[in-house]
Amino acid sequence: MSAVLASPVTFYVSVILAFGLLALIAGTLLNVRASLPPVLAGRGRSLLDRERDLAAGLGWRFRAWVTTRITLVALVVWMGWWSQIVLVVLLAVAAGILAPPWMVRSAAMGRQLKQDRALRDVLAQLEHQVTRAHVPVVQAIRSLATDPPDVLREILAPLGTSMDLRRALIAVASRSRSPQTERICLAMMEAFTRDPKTLIDSIGQVIVPGMEGDLRIDATIETLLKGQRINHYLMMGVIGFLFLYLDTVAVFHTFYVTAVGQIALAAAVIIMTGMIALMERIVRVPRRPRWDLRRAMELERELSDVA
Repeated sequence: MSAVLASPVTFYVSVILAFGLLALIAGTLLNVRASLPPVLAGRGRSLLDRERDLAAGLGWRFRAWVTTRITLVALVVWMGWWSQIVLVVLLAVAAGILAPPWMVRSAAMGRQLKQDRALRDVLAQLEHQVTRAHVPVVQAIRSLATDPPDVLREILAPLGTSMDLRRALIAVASRSRSPQTERICLAMMEAFTRDPKTLIDSIGQVIVPGMEGDLRIDATIETLLKGQRINHYLMMGVIGFLFLYLDTVAVFHTFYVTAVGQIALAAAVIIMTGMIALMERIVRVPRRPRWDLRRAMELERELSDVA
């Protein structure tokens, strides 16, 4: 078995499989899924949605995020190639695919929290314009795109265009990929089917108080996640440095190439990932409901046609 694991053929086959997996992931992320079975296509869409949510949370354009993901996988595969150890190549591929979303989740949540706080302030501004300055509701909503906070500038931009207001709200929700923003845009759309003035009452009595509670919970979770991530990074950094240092010693490198050495490496990785997984269970980020505004508008049209 040692001879098989240490053979050049096994190493090059593992590298080919690694790059094949990279190409498959890249195709899925770029939405290139021709003639896939429905089950796999659905999973691809779910993966794509998660990647889009993460890119939006970081404030990145989706293609820039995909390019970065592919570059990171290629980089760690190259580092695995340098080690000349089959298991390290395979672990490098897994780390390149799975680690980046996990590593930036805390940063994405922090920026999302900043965005939601800015949105709360924008809603307070909207309520003030309508109730005290007596600005029409539609005009007040349109004016939100005039001078928004930097974190909301691109998200609220559709409101400043000549686009139909409902479609503009759908575009705002789509750009934000945020449960809070989607819920507020849906409330605005529903208000126009009834009385727009009810929207202002809803903002002051329901939406903003609800956001305050959610923001307090999110701020607590973000603080806990930051501390948790620091511990994880320190642990992975120490273990990674020790492996890289020991791998430069000929005796240890020869051992790692053997079956026993790769089993030892696998055991170390399993122990480390198990510890991280157990620590991850301490703090869990709540999943809030998402709102499909396009589907909501379609259902509204169907109901109006029936009526």
